[in-house]
Amino acid sequence: MNKQSLRAFSLGILISVAILFFSQLIIGKDIQTNTGKDLAAPEGYKLVKTKDFDKLTNDLQEKQRKIEQLQKENDELRNKLNKDKNNDGQKVESSITTYKLEIKEGMTLTEIAATLEEHHIVDDKSKFEQFVIEQKMDRSIQIGSYSLNSDMSYLTIAKLITK
Repeated sequence: MNKQSLRAFSLGILISVAILFFSQLIIGKDIQTNTGKDLAAPEGYKLVKTKDFDKLTNDLQEKQRKIEQLQKENDELRNKLNKDKNNDGQKVESSITTYKLEIKEGMTLTEIAATLEEHHIVDDKSKFEQFVIEQKMDRSIQIGSYSLNSDMSYLTIAKLITK
């Protein structure tokens, strides 16, 4: 290779590199790799930082513990009320109804709630159904037989049928 052809080759490489550089500089801003945010947004997901996720998880666990504590207090107060009625000499009828719930494949939460209301386990099927949905337990209902009674709270029933 002579000197002139070497210079022409070098000039060609230099021009090619310059074109690639400027095209990347101008067009490259539009061609970016997808970030997690870009991929999550169309699917309806939101990105959360790890520390924020941990905080939300801790808050959820704390609220679940508080719900359980309040449920225990409610049960204790209910028992105390029944004992006080017995101590006052009043005849307290056993108004606790028991029922063996059979959840079969394909049963919906609405059907389960209606059955529980029909057998006087829950007082309002709509409230029970809404409670289960709010607790995000509606997709965890398990097929099986469950012994329930009217003294059980919505939370206790929901936990029992979603184990």
